[in-house]
Amino acid sequence: MERLNIGITYLYHSGFSVETDNRFLIFDFYQGHVNLPDKKTYIFVSHNHPDHYNPEIFEWQKKRPGIQYILSYDIHGDPDIPPGKDNITFISPYEEKQIDDIKVKTHNST
Repeated sequence: MERLNIGITYLYHSGFSVETDNRFLIFDFYQGHVNLPDKKTYIFVSHNHPDHYNPEIFEWQKKRPGIQYILSYDIHGDPDIPPGKDNITFISPYEEKQIDDIKVKTHNST
């Protein structure tokens, strides 16, 4: 069995990152600084509250093209979202989506 190296970093409030050998995942970035490694990157936002969603995340794709964004359905229509992006997936509660080789399953949020 192949061994997988995983690093988890607390960012702030509800935010954290997970780094594996070939993936970098960021959840609910709110504030601070994130060093984006040269890996396939996925940004998850659970809901449209300022302490879980910072539009700064869209600036990161200027440094790291190919970032995939998985955003809560309630963020759709936010004026800070770049128009016409095929790297943005919106997802609703109790929905499942396959994004690359990652299966995303959501639950309802309080």
